[in-house]
Amino acid sequence: MKKILICGLLAMVALPAFAQTANYPEPQLSPSYAADTGSVNALTASVAFGCPAAYTTGMFIKVLPNHNNTTTTPTLNFCNIGAKTITEKGQAAVVAGDLITTQIATFVYDGTYMELQNPHTLGGVSSITGDGTIITNLGSTGAVTLTVAGTSGGIVYFSSNSAWGSTGLLTQYGVLFGGGSAGAPTASAQGASNMPLIGQGASNPVWSTIQYPTTCATGDALYGVSGTQLGCLTGLVFNSSGAATTYDGITLAGIGLVAVEGVSDKTAQTGSLTTQTLVTTGAAGHYLVRVYIDQNALCTTGTGSIYATVSWTDATASHTAVTVPLTLANTSISSANGYIDAAIPLWSATSSAISYTTTYGACGSGTASYDIHAEVERTN
Repeated sequence: MKKILICGLLAMVALPAFAQTANYPEPQLSPSYAADTGSVNALTASVAFGCPAAYTTGMFIKVLPNHNNTTTTPTLNFCNIGAKTITEKGQAAVVAGDLITTQIATFVYDGTYMELQNPHTLGGVSSITGDGTIITNLGSTGAVTLTVAGTSGGIVYFSSNSAWGSTGLLTQYGVLFGGGSAGAPTASAQGASNMPLIGQGASNPVWSTIQYPTTCATGDALYGVSGTQLGCLTGLVFNSSGAATTYDGITLAGIGLVAVEGVSDKTAQTGSLTTQTLVTTGAAGHYLVRVYIDQNALCTTGTGSIYATVSWTDATASHTAVTVPLTLANTSISSANGYIDAAIPLWSATSSAISYTTTYGACGSGTASYDIHAEVERTN
């Protein structure tokens, strides 16, 4: 019966009753909270009001366990309408400790199992994948701490393509050596003061026992006194520019020692050679050009000739120097054994090229050939 006010009159009117649907206002789907009164691994709970007559797929149930579960197949009997196996993550088995007495457990009935929505253990993390921030701290603005178990004083390494490992304690002040595929890095022992490492091939390098002088004079060179000892070569002294200032106790001047700056070797030549550069842009200084020409193959008849012309530029002008010609003999001589040599000292200006050409004279008949070997030395 409902009271209705009509034109100032209060009337009692009977209205038809509306039946509640199965889903709203949900006395069966959401029966609220109940405390567990059952035993270990067998939860029993009933709400004070509105117990459902049967389980409904999608039903939410909240229960505070009276015991921690110790098996993977605990059950829940709600309102004495039947015990159902508790699962998690869909229909996966729970683990011991997923249900605890200090955390309200939330279940959803899936038609067969009671799916636990908030297992306490949560399980292990097998992988983390993401294209942005994958670890964040929602509880505070502090840093997130990632802890990896290992050995104090060791280092973490990949023991396979996807697994981490930890070395044992590494030597303080030792040198770290790689362990190869899946192998743990290792560390050497501490080396003695001023002692170098010596490679051992397929084994870890070791600190050497090579002895060396504790002091050397400025510019002295080190040399091997024996297989395991170094000494100071006091008879050969260099300045900071790399020039030798003393050799065998003799004081040197200029660059100190002769330096070969260009070499040219041509063999079996049968004609004149165009410009052959020995030094492209040499420094200003004293040079010595050495030329050696020998006959390679004989003429058939008559004789030929060959000579070299060296070219350079000094401080004022360009110059040339010509070697004496070598007569190229014919087959009436038992072998081609003729040669000439020449040494041409000169002064070359800064950035001046030093080069040579050859001039070839033909045989009466047949073709003679020659070899030429030239070098330029900087003597100061």
